[in-house]
Formats: sequence, structure tokens, C-alpha cells
Amino acid sequence: MKKYARRGLDSNGNMFFIISLFMIYTFSSSDSGYGQTATLTIITENGSVVKYPDLAQYEVGDSVQLVALPDPGYFFYDWQINTRNEVNNPVSTNINRDTTVTATFASIPLNGETYYVDQNHPGANDSNAGIESEPFLTIQQALDIVKPKDTVIVKTGNYDEFVRTQRDGAENAYITIKAANNEDVAMQGMMFQNNYYKAQGFIIERTGEITGGDTLYSAFEIRPGTSCIEINNNRILVTGYNRSAIFCRSGNGHVTNNISILNNTFGPTDDAGGICVRMNGK
Repeated sequence: MKKYARRGLDSNGNMFFIISLFMIYTFSSSDSGYGQTATLTIITENGSVVKYPDLAQYEVGDSVQLVALPDPGYFFYDWQINTRNEVNNPVSTNINRDTTVTATFASIPLNGETYYVDQNHPGANDSNAGIESEPFLTIQQALDIVKPKDTVIVKTGNYDEFVRTQRDGAENAYITIKAANNEDVAMQGMMFQNNYYKAQGFIIERTGEITGGDTLYSAFEIRPGTSCIEINNNRILVTGYNRSAIFCRSGNGHVTNNISILNNTFGPTDDAGGICVRMNGK
């Protein structure tokens, strides 16, 4: 730190001093993180984790994608990345320091839970247990907590939600989200960003874009690399140019398999630009 002082006279002839302080920093490559390396430690049991890229050390600031692969009879539950919790799989993280990642896998239950969503129930609340007498208020709350073999039943209502899956189901243990039998259940749409899901019996009307991280033009959207999705017995009404009822995306070399689209009703659209099913890939 350096100090400079000068003096002067004010309009009344009084002397004053001005003292200036200057802090001088010297930056080096180690201060900025340039050239520094960090380690990534993976802790797991009943499953494995694949890293992209798979390196012994990473430069500070590198981004790494992690993919959890459960052993037979298990499903991926969540990540603990240093002190941060994540449920998405795959997940990407920036390596800004030595990082420890724990991937938790749980055994697939013999019987799944059934959760209820009912916006017309007087006691509906997302802090409820999700049983029929104490239902959730929103569909997203149910999707935030489901695990393999679970079922979400949505009761009559117009749900102003575009919902996103959060956790994988498993082979022979799909997660099912469906409208209650013989009831009209409308919502904005759904993004499948996880594997092994069934969506059944909804009415979906889309007239414009949904934003929130990315712009979405589809009623059902299947993200790159997502597989084993069944979209059955829904009524999908999409209007507007270049809108899709169901859009299966591709990208970054990800592979999507086993998409089942059965007994859905499409339209009408108000122009020729509406698309029932769009498959984007090579």
C-alpha cells in the first residue's frame, strides 16, 4: 500500500490536506487459477460412474459430465458433489478445486408407492404426504420424489405446469404418471430427461413457447440420450408454426432407444406447420 498527501487552501483561506491511499496488487497465474490442477474423487457402491472426459487430474475450471450406472437390482438415487446435492443423471459439474463426488444407489423396491395430485382437494399442498386423502397440489412435486415402480395419479383439473422428470426409473420398474381413470386432466406438457417413464391419459394444449432454462415448443419433449419412454392414450392439441406434439431430440452423440408412442390423439392445428411426432437424429 502506498500513501500520497497534498495540501491546499479552501475558499476561506484555511489549509486542508488530501491523503490518497493506493493498494497495488500483483497477479500471477496461480492466483487466477490458470495452470492449476485439481483431482476428482468418486465414491460409490452398488453401481459405477463414468466420467467424460476421464482424466487423472483436471485443470481448474474444467467441466466434467458424470453418468451413474447402477448394478442389477439397484437404481441411481442422487449425487453429493462436495456439499451440493443433485438428482439428475447425467450431471455436469465444474472442477474449481479438489472435488469429491458420492453416487448413491438404492435397491429397487418390491412394490412402488402411489402418489396423488389433486388441485381441487381443499387440503392439497406440496408439503403433504401425497396420499389420496392428503394429495399434492402440483404434478412437479410428485415427480421430484418418485423412484422406480412408483405411480403418480393426477385427478381432474387444469394444471398450468410444464413438468420435468428428475430421477431414472429402472428396467421392469418404470415410473408411471397418469390421469385418473375417466377424468379430464390437462397440463402444459412434460420433459423426459430421465429413463423408464410412462405418461398416460392427459390432455395437453400448447399454443406457444415455454421458457425456463431453454425454450420448448413441444407438448412432450424427450431429451438427448433419454431412453425407454412410453407416451400412450393422450390427447395432444398443438397450434402454431413449427410446434411439435412429441419431439425426440438428439445431440452430442447421445443415443435414444425404445420410445413407444401408442393410441394418442393429435390436433387439430390452425395451420400446416404443426407436427405430430418429430424425431431429430442421424
